[in-house]
Amino acid sequence: MEQKTKLMRSLLIGISISIFLFTNCIRKVDYMVRAKWIYINETGHNITYSPDVFKDFNVAPYDTTIYFEDGDGPKNMVAKDYIPPLDATVIFFDNLKCDTLKGRSPNLTKGPLSNANYESKKISNNNLEFTYRFTEKQYMDAKECK
Repeated sequence: MEQKTKLMRSLLIGISISIFLFTNCIRKVDYMVRAKWIYINETGHNITYSPDVFKDFNVAPYDTTIYFEDGDGPKNMVAKDYIPPLDATVIFFDNLKCDTLKGRSPNLTKGPLSNANYESKKISNNNLEFTYRFTEKQYMDAKECK
């Protein structure tokens, strides 16, 4: 009887350790995520950005600026899961006209704050390329800077 009790205790301890080890082995794993952000200026105006998230964000007239971001994320990210690097902002055209955008939102109809306004292209799993185009219409809609 005493031997049965010892075996039962050993069995319970073994099962407890097995459950503990099993549950600790099942955990959320992060994967490498990469994004390439391409900003194309289709206007004849120099474009700068405030606040300066990127050091010296500047897209010369008819030129392109590219940023890379690496991070952690889930195993299978899709374009809508990525958050553009630009935040609430003022976009300056030649420091004369300003386009003020507030907050990131998928409902924004203009501007680089929502990834819905980017062309996206899947390079590989968790590696996407996003292209945003500054257009002459955006320049025309901008207000005189105060």
